[in-house]
Amino acid sequence: MRIFILSLTIIFLLGCEAGSDKTPEQIQAEIAASQKQFALEKERIERENAKYQEKIAQQRSFVIANFVSVDTNRIEVLLTNNTDKPIDNQSGALEIFDINGDYVTGIGLTNWVPGDVYLPIGTSAKAVKSLELESPEQREKIVTDAASYQYHFTIQRIQFVGEDEISFL
Repeated sequence: MRIFILSLTIIFLLGCEAGSDKTPEQIQAEIAASQKQFALEKERIERENAKYQEKIAQQRSFVIANFVSVDTNRIEVLLTNNTDKPIDNQSGALEIFDINGDYVTGIGLTNWVPGDVYLPIGTSAKAVKSLELESPEQREKIVTDAASYQYHFTIQRIQFVGEDEISFL
């Protein structure tokens, strides 16, 4: 039995010694290089996120969404032209967030038939989001908290009267 334990101890010690042929300096250099690469990647992601946030802010600046009413079947908002040009057509998404900025619900809204939707400067149009596909718990939460939510209309495509379409897709 002693020979068995001694043999296991020797094998264990040899296994520990054979794990790496790198010096502590080489290991530290690899760690530093890895940390530098991580920092560069983090900066790249932050730059891309900042560009994305600027694009979203621009897409949300054309049309402002304001809460109007809610019941167990639907939520109604008013979409207002926030530009200095009349809007001939737009398509986008109504997105609803809670006070913490967490996504609650949303829907794509398309009005892309030329001349079908005309929204002069400063005017509004009603938009409705059905709640029928929401769970009963989510419906209750929406009905209860709708007045405190943040409403955004994020434009995917927009066309001003007499101008070419602007697409964010």
